Amino acid sequence: ALAAGIIYPERFSRSFDPIHKSIFEIIDRRPGDPGYSPYKLIIAPRGSGKTSICAILVPTVAILLQRYDYIVIIGYNADDAIEKTEELKRELVSNPLIRTLYGDIRTDKWSTKEYVVRIGSKPIKIHPRGSMQPVRGRLFMGSRPGLIIIDDLEKSKEVENPEIRREKKDWLHGDVLGCINRSHQHIDGEDAPWEFLMMGTILHQDSLLINLHESEQWDSIVLELCDDNFVSNAPHYLNDKGCKTLYEHLKADGQVDTWYREYRNNPVPTGLDAAFPTDLFRDYEESDENLNRNHNVESVVIVDPSRTANPTAHPTGIVAVGVDMMRNKLFVRECISKRIYPEEMYEMIAETIVRFEARVLAVEVTGLHEFIVHPLKTFLSKRGISIEFVELHARQGRDERGKAARVRSLVDFYRQGIVYHNKQVCGPLEQQLQAFPKAKDWSLMDPLGYIVELLEKGQRYLSFPGQHDFEGKDDVEREFRELEKFYDDDEEELWAPLEEFRVV
Repeated sequence: ALAAGIIYPERFSRSFDPIHKSIFEIIDRRPGDPGYSPYKLIIAPRGSGKTSICAILVPTVAILLQRYDYIVIIGYNADDAIEKTEELKRELVSNPLIRTLYGDIRTDKWSTKEYVVRIGSKPIKIHPRGSMQPVRGRLFMGSRPGLIIIDDLEKSKEVENPEIRREKKDWLHGDVLGCINRSHQHIDGEDAPWEFLMMGTILHQDSLLINLHESEQWDSIVLELCDDNFVSNAPHYLNDKGCKTLYEHLKADGQVDTWYREYRNNPVPTGLDAAFPTDLFRDYEESDENLNRNHNVESVVIVDPSRTANPTAHPTGIVAVGVDMMRNKLFVRECISKRIYPEEMYEMIAETIVRFEARVLAVEVTGLHEFIVHPLKTFLSKRGISIEFVELHARQGRDERGKAARVRSLVDFYRQGIVYHNKQVCGPLEQQLQAFPKAKDWSLMDPLGYIVELLEKGQRYLSFPGQHDFEGKDDVEREFRELEKFYDDDEEELWAPLEEFRVV
């Protein structure tokens, strides 16, 4: 913090806030300090100055103190990385203090792709790299990268794609983290021979930042602009009133998720702003309802099969739902989420059908049609199970945008209070719904989202509250008996007035 005011007084003209204390504590920890790790992660909100601190101040101090021979700055893409290193370059060559102490630090190696500065007699290379570009195997004068700075690696649109998330994770662990010379050991009290400094904002429950934050290997912290009561953690940037005003403006514009994602480091709105707040979850006990003996309840089993049983693949989801048209209720009777092989999946589906006496089996077949439909039907036939089979097609896509549309169709049902959860099995489903629309796991809420389409296909329309209070079968029969009695009491008197009418 002291170096910021000395080297870059104009860039860091605003007083530092409490939020910055936590940032500098991680940055300043050296080998031997309590909690030190060469893997440093700072998850901070927009506007906190994390890029100025981590991508300008940190490399500047490292260069001036000649800590490393080779510095790599990684951005979202190549252009983003070059923009960051060019900004650092401008600050280095134009800074009055640096020019006074070291004169002209430029060398013959001076381009946008990479450049070398000279501090005293020591040349130091600064190299921009974009996401997914090769980093491992790079050398400068026999030295591997010593300081690797990674800034805002993920973007909001791409992070929705699980394949891109997986690719970036593999690239980070396989390429970036492998670029240093591990034979250089960290010695207490001395400068670190190599360090990683990563910063960003959480954009998804399964984002790279969350995965790294959950790892014990990384010295990390998650910071937010303010708390639930709008008490600011960065009052010099935005005070309490400003935080509340920003929240209200974003909410009025339908961007409340932006507030939680960009300023609270929570990709999922919470409390009253959540799509599925916990007070919408209603419980029931199977033993109390005895749904299998209720002839007004039709049960359906919905399956979202996984493509593979690989540990990194999404699990298979099996959901059983009881539809009670008379009482206007949907009962989520069973929730199974497992990474299983096809034969195990067929067995689980059959057991679920039998246990809940399901009349309909609905299976999402997109991309798996011939590999799921015929084998499953054959298996059920051998088990003697006859059931209506419905093929589900991901009309809006299997990616998370398509899934989000399906799950969002459940919101009205939950807000009307017609969805009930079997309290013995629905805990995982509720966790997924609370993490919507940035959930790490969709295996249960995605198949449940198909219930809306199934109700439409089957022309099952839930009644409005109170409808059957006056339209029940007993009510109708009673009305007919009263009419018959009315006619029998005095048939001649009933029709007599009609004799006075003339037909014209």
